Amino acid sequence: MLPLILSAPLRSRFDPLKFSRPKREKEKLESTVAFLGTGAFGAVTLQHLLNNKVYVAMARSNHKDQISDICDKYNIDHRNSGSRDIHLELRDFNVDIVVTNMFEQLSQKAIREFDCIGIHPSAVPKYRGGCPIEHQIADGTLSEQKYIDLSVLQLSPQLDKGKILHQTQVHLTKEEANVTYKTLRKIAGPVANALYQAMLAIENGNPTLTPQEGRASYAKAIKFPDRFDFLRMRANDIIPYIKVWGPAGAFPIC
Repeated sequence: MLPLILSAPLRSRFDPLKFSRPKREKEKLESTVAFLGTGAFGAVTLQHLLNNKVYVAMARSNHKDQISDICDKYNIDHRNSGSRDIHLELRDFNVDIVVTNMFEQLSQKAIREFDCIGIHPSAVPKYRGGCPIEHQIADGTLSEQKYIDLSVLQLSPQLDKGKILHQTQVHLTKEEANVTYKTLRKIAGPVANALYQAMLAIENGNPTLTPQEGRASYAKAIKFPDRFDFLRMRANDIIPYIKVWGPAGAFPIC
């Protein structure tokens, strides 16, 4: 999942998330932001936030990638991995909001100490879990509905079960609805915009928190078979991998 974190005084883990900032109306974000992300998708989101004049004080990624290149360009403090003490790093940088995009090292301690929100590419509670886009492509959901839902959530200790702050839809072409990297490329900008709008609502003191409703489903991680697994599979069993990853999905066969 893709979370935001608002720095706040230490609170009980059982307290509900409360945004108690005074209400005010403004169009420009003034918060100091920390960014936690990975890969090209995270890099595009970070770049969109910087293009919107968001002040990013620190960034963390799971490994050296495009995010580190952007940080070098903009003189942003960067490390190639998070830590168990990342909540201490957030305190040291005195950040207001932390944006997380495909970052897996956000500790439960940070979630409990800070007010957290994140973005999930589905109409929650459907497709909770680590691979919502891949599952929606594999089962034909995106191809059938021709759009993808983006949900900005309150991050909770339970996976993707937080309240909804903001939802939007992004229309997809037939090609974008059938290959994961093309879906990611299409939604990268809207993801950053959704996060930006959620942050503005929090700064203005008027966020709306809506409980998730309906039957939940889960999008578990998809393990990519090796070439020997592919050789033992029937053609119909291989097709979903090609649909999810495009022509690269057939690469291990070669």
